[in-house]
Amino acid sequence: MTKDRLRRYRDLLAEKVQLEQQLETIEGVLHNPKIQQLKQTPRASSKGNPTEDLIAKHLELVDLYQDKLTGLAVEQLAIEETIERLPIRERNVLRAYYIRGLSWEEVAVDVGYTWRHVHRVHSSALQLLAAMEEE
Repeated sequence: MTKDRLRRYRDLLAEKVQLEQQLETIEGVLHNPKIQQLKQTPRASSKGNPTEDLIAKHLELVDLYQDKLTGLAVEQLAIEETIERLPIRERNVLRAYYIRGLSWEEVAVDVGYTWRHVHRVHSSALQLLAAMEEE
């Protein structure tokens, strides 16, 4: 596992938050009492009713966002399985930074190390991951 893959995952976490917010917004629209009675309509667009068209588009977005969230969960699982093979100190630092999305300063406070030591542990973790990849 490379540092770039871990960084890319950290960026995907930001997308995950946005997707979850979008899903909440869409769910709010779909649970509107005026729309509730139409929610069970087919997802295919009907040409005459704009409300049904809107519901169908919202449901398509829900499916799209849920598919993206599933992909993010698969990537997180792969990263977690790889990180799990590291010693606990390295696991804690990588999880705090890449999975939980903390800043380096927050990671240092979270794990109880100095900022400099956190970077040494991070470097050690990346070297161990590179060695695991070569095996």
